[in-house]
Amino acid sequence: MDIVGLIGAVLGSGVISALATWRLSNKKADQDGFKILFDKLEEDNKRLREEEEDNRNLIAKLERQVNELVIKVQLMESAHNDIPIPQWFVDTHGRMLSVNEAYTERFGIDIDVLNKTQWEIWPEDSARDLVNAASKAVRHESIVEIEQEVLLPDGKEKWEIIIYPRYASGIIIGVSGIAWKSK
Repeated sequence: MDIVGLIGAVLGSGVISALATWRLSNKKADQDGFKILFDKLEEDNKRLREEEEDNRNLIAKLERQVNELVIKVQLMESAHNDIPIPQWFVDTHGRMLSVNEAYTERFGIDIDVLNKTQWEIWPEDSARDLVNAASKAVRHESIVEIEQEVLLPDGKEKWEIIIYPRYASGIIIGVSGIAWKSK
């Protein structure tokens, strides 16, 4: 069979018509598939825009909270350092976490006391009294007042000391103390 005969046979058998119908139906299926894909992409983009907006709102809220906390910390540090009497904070393991400027000035103790225990800072008698008062404050969840003879660079002085428990979310996290020279 020659080429003309082949073309005639193909045209006569409806193969071209079938191919054209198949191609058109596939185009329709392709269009339907693209529409489904496009709709899904639009849906995903809408969801992502909503999530992005939620995330922006969450970030703005967190930034406000962080700024509020920074201000609170600054106020606490300022109050801690501005008070003209020695003040300190010891954690539940007995480590010094914070002392104010008056503490270092009045007692002649370097700021390097942080993370040290009373035993590493004070003579044995003073350390024992401070540790016992802190233990009592924690055990009884109350204020403990003691009078202490403090050895300073220029001699011994009597000091009044108040030690009290510190809380975070209702849990004792340590003790704070304030001290002033006895009259």
